[in-house]
Amino acid sequence: MKLRAEVRERTAGTRHTVAGVDRSAQIESVVIEPTGGAFYLLYFDSASVGIADTWHLTIEDAKDQAAFESNIGDADWKQVDE
Repeated sequence: MKLRAEVRERTAGTRHTVAGVDRSAQIESVVIEPTGGAFYLLYFDSASVGIADTWHLTIEDAKDQAAFESNIGDADWKQVDE
């Protein structure tokens, strides 16, 4: 099951740096995508361009990371049709 949430608030919990530039403020949405028995938390900008990703053993771990970084709660997640 693939899930998506909009980022409405950013905490200072984590920085996502690409080529030496902090791109954290550009993250507009996140997607949890299952892969090989684990889960990627994928970070996208307003043009749906991928900025970063993190790997998590469980879907709960991925949701916890999103909550830590962006205060995303369970009610914010929407299932994505594949």
